[in-house]
Amino acid sequence: MTRRALIDCTLGPLQRHAARLLWAGRRESTKVSYSGKWRRFVDFCTITLPSEYGMHPRQALPASMSTVFLYLSHLSQEVKVREGSLNPYLAAINQIHQD
Repeated sequence: MTRRALIDCTLGPLQRHAARLLWAGRRESTKVSYSGKWRRFVDFCTITLPSEYGMHPRQALPASMSTVFLYLSHLSQEVKVREGSLNPYLAAINQIHQD
């Protein structure tokens, strides 16, 4: 998630300032990792669910538990992501929600 996208998710000036503080306090490698994983989750919610599974798009923020479970299931079915590698994807989703 880009800094701008993180800030756009908030409502008022205090929330925007808090988002800037949180984002500035992260290492660059964490930002890159979370950005890519968050982008994949948003794409899953808006593009993959309708196109691959015939389901309605779902809201990524805030995401329901069932949406996250569907995403983790989808990832585990991909050749690229194994069950033991799902935690970083879940961590990225959790962190964006906490922020």
